[in-house]
Amino acid sequence: MLVYVDNYAVTEDIINNARSYGFETVDYACCEVIGRHGGLVPCMQVSPVCSDRNKFVFWDPYRPTESAILIAAKHVLDGGREYVSPINIRQLANS
Repeated sequence: MLVYVDNYAVTEDIINNARSYGFETVDYACCEVIGRHGGLVPCMQVSPVCSDRNKFVFWDPYRPTESAILIAAKHVLDGGREYVSPINIRQLANS
């Protein structure tokens, strides 16, 4: 069976409801390199890193933080059709 995951909808939910998920920052990268939002280029070994990664949605301009990934995985595992269809991954595993 093929399962479709709408990553855009998952990411949009996390950004739009960031406070309810415990995030404080959605518009700035945790790993700051250069750029207006600290995320013009990917993180490097010498880049300054935020003190609490759990408060940021994005690690760098391309990747979410581990906290955001865990929330996204929960949406895929147990989410409704707004995130994954025709069934979620838990339903698929149990079928």
